[in-house]
Amino acid sequence: MKTKGTPHGARGPSPAGSSEPPGASCLDGLPPVGAAGPTPAAPAAGRISRRISWEKYQALEEVNFSRLKNIAASPAHFKARWAEVQSDPTDAQRVGSAIHAAVFQPDVFLDEYVRWPGGRRAGKEWEAFVEEVGEREILRAEDHDLCLKVRDAVRHHPVVAPYLKKGHPEVVVRWQDATTMIKCKARLDWASPHLALLDLKSVRSTEPRTFGRAASPTGYGWVVQAAWYRHAWAQASGDVLPFRFVAVEKEPPYDVTVFSVEEHDLVAADTIWRGWLGHLALCYERNEWPGRGTTEQPLLLPEWAWGTDDLEDLDLEEGV
Repeated sequence: MKTKGTPHGARGPSPAGSSEPPGASCLDGLPPVGAAGPTPAAPAAGRISRRISWEKYQALEEVNFSRLKNIAASPAHFKARWAEVQSDPTDAQRVGSAIHAAVFQPDVFLDEYVRWPGGRRAGKEWEAFVEEVGEREILRAEDHDLCLKVRDAVRHHPVVAPYLKKGHPEVVVRWQDATTMIKCKARLDWASPHLALLDLKSVRSTEPRTFGRAASPTGYGWVVQAAWYRHAWAQASGDVLPFRFVAVEKEPPYDVTVFSVEEHDLVAADTIWRGWLGHLALCYERNEWPGRGTTEQPLLLPEWAWGTDDLEDLDLEEGV
């Protein structure tokens, strides 16, 4: 598969091959987080597509959230991730895709996925099975069964069901950011026009505090991704929708909880991805992609590194 080219729009050079002399480090002189930039000449209107496969979506040259978030580590990390050849999905990613298909496109799941009832995926029996099923995706029995159990738990949940009555799965949105002129993309799990945007998360626990930690900017950053998705939909439709996480546990009882994302959290998350996008635009403009260590830094040890001299903190009994 080909490597990625520049994700940038009309403004600034691509990260390689620029003839401009380097300027100051792109880590210096950054615009304030979420600050407005120059007025664009004529940004492209957002476009919504409902029939783009995952493979075709991956091949689109625009910046998506998964790539953009790498600039939080450093511009060098972003550039390295962008240049990588897309690898084949892992088993966990395949099962995750299958779960999404089972929940949001149950008919597609039945058509495109098949259950392997055997054990070891090798030998004559396996080879004959592969030939028989053709292009369909093969799942181990336990993974196929998991998909069906998660499907039933989510689709029959009283809070989720109304959203699924009218909407669209795997919606792709493409737009050009009005501040940086960078071309962007997003792929939404489910869009219910005039109701809400849904994002499915299969997790170990739906306990609210546990899920909240995972969703936070210091966790997996799902709330920042939610803000990116909501902005994407608004750019293409003109409609700012509420955002809901549909969390489902991957073990019995396959508990489902729907989490509504508060407006103030989405607004705060907007400033994070806007800051990343502004940082990226400046890197393209200057054609500089530094790592974290642009200056000498002190070593930061954890508080517990040198232990403690306070006997009370050691919880010891005198004479023991």
